[in-house]
Amino acid sequence: MGIGDPTAPQDMVKRTTVTFEDELYAQVEALAASEQRTIPNLLVYLAAKAVREYGDAQSGEGSK
Repeated sequence: MGIGDPTAPQDMVKRTTVTFEDELYAQVEALAASEQRTIPNLLVYLAAKAVREYGDAQSGEGSK
């Protein structure tokens, strides 16, 4: 089970509320539909991806 794993046990799942401006919400909604995902599923996927990429970028900075 990794970050963003939808099969994680319920005691390992955290919930939050996010507020979007209308334009951004419409873009997220369209992207979720194009990926055949729910909006919450897409947001978890994107958050996990961003955290991984941020960690990779931070790891790369130390080796310069």
